[in-house]
Amino acid sequence: MHAASMLSVRYSILTSLPRSIHIIERNIHSYGLQRRCANIHAADIPVLELERDPAHYLRLRALGLQILRDDRSECLVMGCAGMSQWAQRLQEDLGVPVVDGVQVALKWVESLVQLRLGSSKSLSYAWPLGKVV
Repeated sequence: MHAASMLSVRYSILTSLPRSIHIIERNIHSYGLQRRCANIHAADIPVLELERDPAHYLRLRALGLQILRDDRSECLVMGCAGMSQWAQRLQEDLGVPVVDGVQVALKWVESLVQLRLGSSKSLSYAWPLGKVV
């Protein structure tokens, strides 16, 4: 969601099942990104089905087109790691950035490690105080 916010003014999220929507909504609010997310949609396809049947790509593409049009979004976020295999193809077919959180998270962590950056230890994430034994 943070990556999508850097790539567009408004983004929409497409996840696999409706039960994920409330969890994603909670995350959006805790990240302070509710004003950037246009909407959250579910394809209603179980995760394992996404892997088994390549024909589901056509449904995801059709949903993606509809979502972008209806929400007036400029970016689509894959809200399910099971959709990772189609992020690049969807991006090409939809003509907008399609963000796969798994790939973005991996690259961000790699970058932080290469830059030798870690969480600040001055206050909030300070090392625990020593315990008296």
